[in-house]
Amino acid sequence: MSTSLLVSLLLIWALIAWQDLTTRHVFFWLLLVNLGVGIVYGLYGLQRLVIDLALGGFIAYGLGDLLFRGGIAYARSQRKRLAVDVPTPFGRADVWVLAALGSTFGVLGGLQACLLGLLIGGLWALIKWQFAKTRTARWQVTFAYTPSLLMGGLITLWLGPVLIERLLGG
Repeated sequence: MSTSLLVSLLLIWALIAWQDLTTRHVFFWLLLVNLGVGIVYGLYGLQRLVIDLALGGFIAYGLGDLLFRGGIAYARSQRKRLAVDVPTPFGRADVWVLAALGSTFGVLGGLQACLLGLLIGGLWALIKWQFAKTRTARWQVTFAYTPSLLMGGLITLWLGPVLIERLLGG
């Protein structure tokens, strides 16, 4: 049963990443399916406790919502300062993907997946930003953050939460 859940979860992640890369929009129903399958896989495949999954989901959602709201405020301030249309760096789909990662892996695994995804996405954004031709074009660089977050989830799925445990001194 856990193998079929894992395959389902990976297929959903691939579909979400593909949809975000091609359209820059992810269907909300697909994000909810991701959340549900992630919770079931966390319970049965990873043998996590319900409270651990719930806390992981709430913490990851809160972190994502904070990044979303901060990104909107940052984009507004830069639009006023530069008189250039600056896109928001983090979308609502990214918030729900973070919540699903936290609900799949629990608190420690969810934090690791979130931090790895944010690091991968930040490095990719920096690379894209560096290759923009003009200064105005740099402020208009956009990219899909969700695939980076899902890469962090894949690394956590493969390694477990060992990186965050080492970071916390465990």
